[in-house]
Amino acid sequence: MAASKVKQDMPPSGGYGPFDYKRNLPKRGFSGYTMFGIGIGVMVLGYWRLFKWNRERRRLQIEDLEARIALLPLLQAEHDRRTLRMLRENLEEEVRIMKDVPGWKVGENVFHTERWVQPVSDELFNLRPKEELQRRKFGFQWYV
Repeated sequence: MAASKVKQDMPPSGGYGPFDYKRNLPKRGFSGYTMFGIGIGVMVLGYWRLFKWNRERRRLQIEDLEARIALLPLLQAEHDRRTLRMLRENLEEEVRIMKDVPGWKVGENVFHTERWVQPVSDELFNLRPKEELQRRKFGFQWYV
């Protein structure tokens, strides 16, 4: 095998062109101060909207409270009517059940006082189905 001639790479005649080694980044987006100003502006706008919404919400809460206060006597009267109707039905049932027991006083006050005492749920629902008492105590619940 004969020795081959090696051709060495050489620079072109006149040399290579200048090599650009300096950092050349294009300007992209806003400056830091501009972005900081925009952030502060967005925060001010957000706080302004938040304060405005809180004032409106407080006004709506006051309106709801005033409506509830206005309706409270009506709701209390309805509750009292329902309680008295249930007590009357309980007394009628007590008369029917205890008619054969001598010396039984129908509707005797268990608290031994002349003042009105709100009856407890057990007293109201004693002669009714158990489900009504549970519905009264715990409200409507749907168990899955």
